[in-house]
Parts: sequence; C-alpha cells; structure tokens
Amino acid sequence: MIKLILTADDFGLHSSINEAVEEAYQKGILTNASLIVNGAKADEAIKICKRNPGLDIGLHYTLVEEAPVSAPEDVASIITKKGLFYENHFHLLKKMMTNQAVKQDIVHELVSQIEYCHSSGVAISHIDSHRHLHVFPPIFKVIRPTLNRYGITKMRYLNVPRFELNPENMFKTGVAMFFKAYSLINKSIYKHPDFFVGFYESGNINTSMLLSWLKLLSSNVYEIALHIGKSDKALKKKYGKWDQYFSYSFSWEKEFNALTDPLIHEYIQNRKIQLINYSHL
Repeated sequence: MIKLILTADDFGLHSSINEAVEEAYQKGILTNASLIVNGAKADEAIKICKRNPGLDIGLHYTLVEEAPVSAPEDVASIITKKGLFYENHFHLLKKMMTNQAVKQDIVHELVSQIEYCHSSGVAISHIDSHRHLHVFPPIFKVIRPTLNRYGITKMRYLNVPRFELNPENMFKTGVAMFFKAYSLINKSIYKHPDFFVGFYESGNINTSMLLSWLKLLSSNVYEIALHIGKSDKALKKKYGKWDQYFSYSFSWEKEFNALTDPLIHEYIQNRKIQLINYSHL
C-alpha cells in the first residue's frame, strides 16, 4: 500500500501561510504542518492547532532569518547585531566549524523552541527544519542528545526518490545524493518516511507536477512537502528575496492551489493512497 504524508512547511511564519494551512487541512488533504515557533505569526498558528486537533504538528526548527526564541545573549554566536539569525545558512555552518560556542547555542535554541511548543500546549510528532539544517551532519550530531531527552523519535530524512532527481541541477543533485547517503547510514536512529519529495521544486509545485509525482509512487511511505499560502502578493513583501535562491519565482499560491485541487483529491482516492501523518509511523 502507498502511504502519503502531505506537509505544509513554514506554518507560523505569516498569516497568509496560516490561513492556507487551516483551509487545506479542513478540506481533507493536508495531514501535517511544520511549525516555525519563532515565526512572526506563531501565536496565531498555535490557535489554529488548538481548534484543529487532528492536524499533526512537527517542529520546523529554524536557525536562519528569523529572531531566536532564546534571549539574544544566550545565543550570541549565531545571531547578527540586529538580533536575527543569519540569512545564509552556509554562514552558520562555516561558523560552526570554527567556533565551539556555536554548537552550544544551536542546542540552546533547540531547547527553547521545543519548550515553546510544550508551554503552548502543542504536541510535536517529529522534527524537520528550515533549509533542512537538521540533517547537516554537524548539526544532526549535536542536536541528537536533546531530541532523545525530549523523547522525539521521528524525523524528516532527505531520501529523495529517483524520479525527482534532476541531473541538470548539478548542485542540488549533489546535495540530494549526499543527504540520501547520510539518511541511509542513519536510517535506524529515527522513524521516518521512506522517501521525501519536493526537494527540487520548493515554491514551484503546480497541479500537473503534483499529479505526476502521485502517479510514480510505489508501495512505500512518502512525504511530499509544500510551501502554501493564500497570497503571493502579501508574502512577497517580506520574503520576495527567496527568489534569489531559485531559477523561478517562488509561489505559495501555486502550491496551495495544487494541494487543494479536486483533481488531486480524486486521484488519491481512486488510487487508494492512504493519507497519514508522522504520528502513524
């Protein structure tokens, strides 16, 4: 049987994202949302969680762009003079190689983000992260003891299926193959879906692309991650700079429309794909 987790990342980052998450869940297609607790609209997202108790919630551990949950003085090595995390995650990784304090601050912020969920009354089923930082080996290594202490036993691994690999994008393919190998080496440590889909096309997934992926699924557990929002115009005002990371214009609306398209729901039902979430793993 094909089992599928449909995830909305960046929950809590913006009201437009939060609105899309709630609507997509209530339409019966979204099964999981990854919460950025240091997002500008995290409190709003918490309220949505509480009035939609069946929505599975993961921690979208965030160490870039946003402000920390921790007091700035407690994570001084990983924030800028403005009190924000660095925009470029490679800058963080570089600092981690040369500054022991960075490792301590990364763990301190993880504790703060987990505790925020606990104090807000939101149970988290698993961990993933903004820009997939949790599976970069140096970060994966330092956060494991904390995850174990909090009883977090499920994690998003980046095992990209063969059908999504794109040799024309040499950089992303290199990264994907590295993460694929690292996931296989560490597969027994945390429970996880067999495959992760959406690595190449963040912000560019339309109905035809999503449908083509669904047709290629086999008897495994998959997670397809999307970045959904109700208004590109509103989101571009704050996150328009994301376009610099892609060869296309990032579109939250496109992905929301794909996820909620009746054609997608109909295909899932007709093919008898079982929609699950991380709590079912």
